[in-house]
Amino acid sequence: MNFWLVKAAAAFAFAPLWSLGVRAWIAPRLATWNGPRLVAIFALSRLVPCTLAMVVLQLGYPQDAMQWGRIAQGLMWSPYSPGFNAMLTALWWIVPSPIVFMIAMIGAETAAFAIVRRVLQGAPASRGTDLLVFWLVNPLSLFHIALNGQDEALVLLFASITFWAVERRGPAAAGVSAAAGVLCTKVLGAAAAIPLFVRPARDLAVGLGVFAGIVLPVIAILVAAGVPMLMFRAELHALTSGNIWVLPELAGVSYTHAPVAECAVAAAAIAVALFVMRRRPLASSVDQSLRLTGVVGALFMLLSPKAPTAWLLMFLPGVFWLIGSTSGSVRAFLLFAFLPVAVFEPSLWFLFDQGARLDAVWWGRGAMLAADGVLLAGYGWLAAQGLRRPPNPAA
Repeated sequence: MNFWLVKAAAAFAFAPLWSLGVRAWIAPRLATWNGPRLVAIFALSRLVPCTLAMVVLQLGYPQDAMQWGRIAQGLMWSPYSPGFNAMLTALWWIVPSPIVFMIAMIGAETAAFAIVRRVLQGAPASRGTDLLVFWLVNPLSLFHIALNGQDEALVLLFASITFWAVERRGPAAAGVSAAAGVLCTKVLGAAAAIPLFVRPARDLAVGLGVFAGIVLPVIAILVAAGVPMLMFRAELHALTSGNIWVLPELAGVSYTHAPVAECAVAAAAIAVALFVMRRRPLASSVDQSLRLTGVVGALFMLLSPKAPTAWLLMFLPGVFWLIGSTSGSVRAFLLFAFLPVAVFEPSLWFLFDQGARLDAVWWGRGAMLAADGVLLAGYGWLAAQGLRRPPNPAA
């Protein structure tokens, strides 16, 4: 069953939580709630909806969670890294039900929230309170993780650990955590390395050297042992909506995809953005790390030929930090349009059989173009905001 309309209504119902009055009520309490209490509140805000939807109402487990069960039982091939497959097998052995995967992803996001909060506590990061408030009440991770069990929660966790390691332990430790992100999730786990780029060139070389020094030998050993490591290549051709490359298709214009070339454009844009931001860094390394994460995430989502909105979760703290750097109508657009649309747009895409049935109803193309227009405008605004060294506006 496709729940896009229910998701849309529920996501827009979050609008009151973005109001200045509600944020002003929550923000001072974040300062008074101690770490364990705040983390417990965050966890409950995810566990309660998940339990209600999956156990009480029995709405049905998401497709990914069902597939993970088959992977854990050896019934289907996996595009994930061996560490992730091992985790699935262990979880299935403990509780042979997809609910265990949902809870694990909630646990990963909760741990990421706790780690980022700890880093923000110990550094003069601007907009840190806004970031935590947005994260606590945002519909994006609630729907995509708590109710859909997206594995990007694990990438978010390893990126948060790297963020912490860069600030507290140094580039070598950060390189280890970024490598673990690839080996324990999937190729996209390389996003965990983004915080390393806040460091000077020598430290960056150390961190990336440690990263490569772990990942490459492990991959070589696994390939020599006959472990399939290239299954993810099939995913490269599973194109999605929500990026600039799909716009011609949505508009009814013939376009031949070249995924490798499109990925190369995305990689080049990200490389240029990293160069620009490193040349004009922010004074605070914490702010700079969040800025890097948000801009890279926005560009990746804008230019990757496969970019389901759940992938935005990998860059979540940086995205919320960038939203906190905006004001006025731009912030209102991001909070009241961009984030809610990011919740239901994938379901709308699947409603039209991933673009194959856009003409099945008269409003199909218009709806997809409107939804994707909102997403692309949001990604563009976020990237532009970060690239021009965002100021520190009043909340």
